[in-house]
Amino acid sequence: MRFGITLRRAGSLALVLWLGLAAAVPVAGQGLPGAVTRELGKGKIPRKALSVFVQETAGHRPLLTVNADVARNPASTMKLVTTFAALDSLGPAYTWDTEVYVTGPVRNGVVQGDLVIRGHGDPFLVPEFLWRLVRGLREKGLRRIRGDVVIDNGYFRPEPELNRPLDAKVYRAYNASADALLVNFQSVRFRFVPDEAGGRVRIATFPEFTNLEVVNRLRFVHKPCGNRLSRIRMQVERRSDGTTVTFKGDYPAKCGEWSIVRVVMEPQAAIYGAFRSLWAETGGEIDGGMRLGPVPAGAERVLELESRPIAEIVRSVNKFSNNVMARQVFLTLGAELQGVPGTYAKGRAAVDQWLRDKGLLFPELVMENGSGLSRKARISARNMGRLLLTAYRSPLMPEFVSSLPIVGVDGTMRKRMNETSVAGRAHIKTGTLRDASAIAGYVKARSGKDYVVVVFLNHKRARGYRARAVQDAVVRWVYGH
Repeated sequence: MRFGITLRRAGSLALVLWLGLAAAVPVAGQGLPGAVTRELGKGKIPRKALSVFVQETAGHRPLLTVNADVARNPASTMKLVTTFAALDSLGPAYTWDTEVYVTGPVRNGVVQGDLVIRGHGDPFLVPEFLWRLVRGLREKGLRRIRGDVVIDNGYFRPEPELNRPLDAKVYRAYNASADALLVNFQSVRFRFVPDEAGGRVRIATFPEFTNLEVVNRLRFVHKPCGNRLSRIRMQVERRSDGTTVTFKGDYPAKCGEWSIVRVVMEPQAAIYGAFRSLWAETGGEIDGGMRLGPVPAGAERVLELESRPIAEIVRSVNKFSNNVMARQVFLTLGAELQGVPGTYAKGRAAVDQWLRDKGLLFPELVMENGSGLSRKARISARNMGRLLLTAYRSPLMPEFVSSLPIVGVDGTMRKRMNETSVAGRAHIKTGTLRDASAIAGYVKARSGKDYVVVVFLNHKRARGYRARAVQDAVVRWVYGH
C-alpha cells in the first residue's frame, strides 16, 4: 500500500518536472521579436522555415534561438567555415606559389625545350600577377620558347561532378570551375562601347587571349535602352585550338557603355591564351603550342611567383562572396592537410578533422565544395553560431572579422541598411540561392556589446526583399540591445 502511494507520488512529481522542462524549451517562433514576426507574415514565409541563433560574444547562453538545431542550406555563408578553417589551419601568412620551369638549356635567351607553368591553386591569379610572371621571365633574358607551353595543374584534381555549374547558366561567373592554374577567376569581361560616328558598337575583352575570337554581329539601333540582356544573344563554341564567342541582337545607342563578365573558356585554355598574349606584348616568341603535363624530372625552375597572403585572400572571398576563390581555398586545405592532389573529398576531410581538433562536433554538416554553391550543403544555425563564437575568441579574430562585409559600407552588404543606425556597426556575410537565404556574422549593439547573429531561411518564398526584410529585422533587434 505504502509502495503504491510512493509510485503515484513519484509519477506525479515526474509529470510536474516534465511539464516544467517542456515549458522551458523554446518552441519555434516563441519569443520571436515582433518586427521579425511581422516581416515573416508580410512575406508569407512560415516560421518553421526560419532558424535564428543570437549570442553575446562574451556570454555563455544564447539570447535567442529559433529552430537553431535544424540542418539548413546556408548558401554562401558556408564560406565562413572554409575561410576560418583555412586561416586557422594554414596560418594568416600562407601563400600560394606559381612556378615556371624550362626543360632544356637557355642559349642567348632561347629556351631549347618547353616552358612549364605549374600552379598550386592561387585563388587570385589576376592579369596583373600574370604580367609580373611574364616580366620576370623577360628580365631573366628569356625571349623565345622553341617548344610548347606546358600547363601543370596536377596540384588539384577536383571531382568532375562537383566542379560543374550549379544550374543552366553555365557561362555565369558564379559557376566558374576550380583549377590549380586559374587566371582571373576563369572569367572574361566583355565591354560594349558604342561608336555613334561609325554607327556600330565595339566589343573589347579583358584579359586578352590569343585563343579567343569575338564575332560581333550586334546591330547598333536608336531605341530605348530597356533590358540589355533581353536584346543580346551570346553563343560560345569551344574547340581544341581556341574559343569563339558570337554576339547577336540589337544594341540601343542610349544604353551607353556596358560590360558583362562571363566564363567562356576552360581554365587551361585561359591561362595559356592570357600568357601567350602577354608574352607577345613584351616581344616574346613561342614556336610551339599548348599541352598539359607534369613538370618532368630534370627540369630547371627559373621563376617563382608568390600570391597574396591568405589573410588578404579571405577578404575577397567573403566580402564579395567569390565562389571559385572559396573552392580554391577548400581544395588547398585538402592538398595541404590530406595530401596532393587536392580534391573536394579531401577538403571535407580536412575541415572535419579541424573541427574535431577544435572540439566542435557538427554532425549535420554537409560541405560539397566549400563555397556554399550547392543544393546539398547543410549546417545548423547553432553550429554556425558556435563557429563564429570560436572565431571571435581566436587570436585570428581581427583577420577573420574584417573579411566580412560591413553593413551599409562594402561588399555584398554595401546597399543594405545603409541609412540606418546599424550601418558601419556590423560585419555580416550573406548567402543566396534559390529557396535559401542566409546571413551570419557580428553586430555591435547600441550598448557596445558584440553579438553573433545567424539567420537562415529555407523556403520557396525566402528570396529577394522578403528574406532580406526578415534578416534585417533580426539585425536591428540585436542592435537595440
